[in-house]
Amino acid sequence: MKPTHRKFNKILSIITLSIILSNCAYDFSEDSFFEVTQKTPTASISLNSLSDNQIFYVTTRVNFSYNGNNKHRLYEIKIYIDNIEIKTTTTNSGDFIIDTESLEDGNHILKIEYIFSSGSGSLADVSGVEAYIKTEEYNFIVDKSPPPTIVMKSVEIIDGSIYLKWEPITETNFDKALLIITNNGNSNYLEITKQELLNLTYNDTYVHTSTSCTGGQSGNYLEYEIYLENTRGNTISNKVSLSIKPFEIQKLILNENEYKLIIPKHALYNNFDYYSFNDDYNNSVHKVSSQGGEIIVDEPIKFPNLNIGVTFSLYQESGSEDIYKGCLFTFESYFEQFDSGAGGSYNEYIYNEDNDVIYALKIDSSCGSCLDNITIYKLDPIDLEIIDSKVIAIVEAYDNQELTIDPITHNLILDAGSISLLVDKNNFSIINQWEISGFGEQSGNIFYRDNIIVIEQVDNIIFYDSSTKAQFYAVSKTGYFNISDNGRYFYANDTIFEINNKIVIPLTITNTNNSVNLVKFMEGLNKCIYNTYDGNPVIFDFASQTKTVLSDFTRINIMDYDVYTKKLLLVRSEYGFGNSTPSYAYVYGLMTNEFKRIEVGNIVSAWNPEEIPRGYWFANNKLIYRYVDRNGYYLDHYINE
Repeated sequence: MKPTHRKFNKILSIITLSIILSNCAYDFSEDSFFEVTQKTPTASISLNSLSDNQIFYVTTRVNFSYNGNNKHRLYEIKIYIDNIEIKTTTTNSGDFIIDTESLEDGNHILKIEYIFSSGSGSLADVSGVEAYIKTEEYNFIVDKSPPPTIVMKSVEIIDGSIYLKWEPITETNFDKALLIITNNGNSNYLEITKQELLNLTYNDTYVHTSTSCTGGQSGNYLEYEIYLENTRGNTISNKVSLSIKPFEIQKLILNENEYKLIIPKHALYNNFDYYSFNDDYNNSVHKVSSQGGEIIVDEPIKFPNLNIGVTFSLYQESGSEDIYKGCLFTFESYFEQFDSGAGGSYNEYIYNEDNDVIYALKIDSSCGSCLDNITIYKLDPIDLEIIDSKVIAIVEAYDNQELTIDPITHNLILDAGSISLLVDKNNFSIINQWEISGFGEQSGNIFYRDNIIVIEQVDNIIFYDSSTKAQFYAVSKTGYFNISDNGRYFYANDTIFEINNKIVIPLTITNTNNSVNLVKFMEGLNKCIYNTYDGNPVIFDFASQTKTVLSDFTRINIMDYDVYTKKLLLVRSEYGFGNSTPSYAYVYGLMTNEFKRIEVGNIVSAWNPEEIPRGYWFANNKLIYRYVDRNGYYLDHYINE
């Protein structure tokens, strides 16, 4: 700044004195004279901390304020830029515009000229004819270039919160600054101040989810960039990115009416204080620290319960009313979901311990009288993900296709009505096949078991040697028939039979009030279990010839046996008109004689309760459900403990 001063003499006083002296004659002694000292004026103008050589990037309004220290009265202020007057005023305060749009890039001079009273107290001062003129000059620079481009350095999670860093900024010639946060492809724009940019770091305290209350299991991929804008253009920084691992909880069944939620420490635990979980069944609210914890929920358990998912609201503690920070939704349930493939009906899920694979048998048919496509799936034993599949056969429509494991070779046996196939367990190639026509029969269902062929007809059951095709036994049939996987035992006509060296021996009569609707032969235990729909299941021991009635169970219409775990699955699935009773699955340990129970969905109609349904299986310690839709479900804890 370059201030200059120019003093007006006391014009009126001098003129008056001259007139008097011209008309009078006086003698002055030397001691009659004294010198009047002129004091430096103390008036000033403040320009909002405007400094010399200040840089203006955008049009700026500058406030001014005159201060006469109660001595110097203001007469006038004139403001010039490059000697062009832009404002004249007589008020003590106001503002003016430095219009960068009308100025060239480069150096400019701001000049402020103000006139004020001398403040001497003389007659001229009092009369307003004695004044000072004061001039102040400021150099300033106009920079109309586009804003600088921010260089982002890093983004990272530190102590449960997100921190950004960028390189130092040399210019602030922008009037808009936005932090762009892109979360899994969805962008949000947050205004940030110049001071925040000059801090060279930013703490993102938001709790990021994918979209409205979702994003638990998918995780988050965050991208950050900074956008700057002025009237000449805009710039955008490079991106820095951050992945936040999926939010995964555990939901574990404790008993039939209680489960436990295990909630992990959140990656952004310092961006909020606690999770809030609404327990609608009990009309209560549970709170868990953002550091993680557990919740016990009292609620009847059902498998599968398709009303799955858990929503957590996130809060930051703040005095009388906590601050809502967002929400998270996770599909986590106490059971797992798997893709079982589109369409078709599933007739079997079975575990082969020999190669640690679960196999699934699916039947597809485009109409009731059309040929069936029979497909075998190879599934991962842990999560039931499809590893491989192959259409094995196309046969006439048949309702009871069956897939079993050959106990001798551990390959697959597929019984499909008029044909029975031995299928390689690894590549699904057909090792051998047998058709009813090859044994001189025109109708019936054929079964292969360890060098034995059985043909079941409407009224007869006929047994053959698979190699020689010689018949070695035949019997008339009434009702249900089943044969063991190893071909040593079968059920027919209310009797359990043994086959020993092609000799058929009756072992026991079932002696039930009503017809047997289910029989399962338990390989490796020399036992079988049989059941009538309205009675109790009975376990028959081949060696001791003893029977054990399982009185805890009744009205069972699904049975499955897992050779690997030596456990039985018993399912009571029913539905009554207007008064449905719960359906239950029981997993019974044959080595411990203990069972676990869980409520399951109904899959049998009241019109035909004795129909043999499918929909639940037990394989590799998993309770598996697949009925109509593409999705299958499995439970791999509690029920198998």
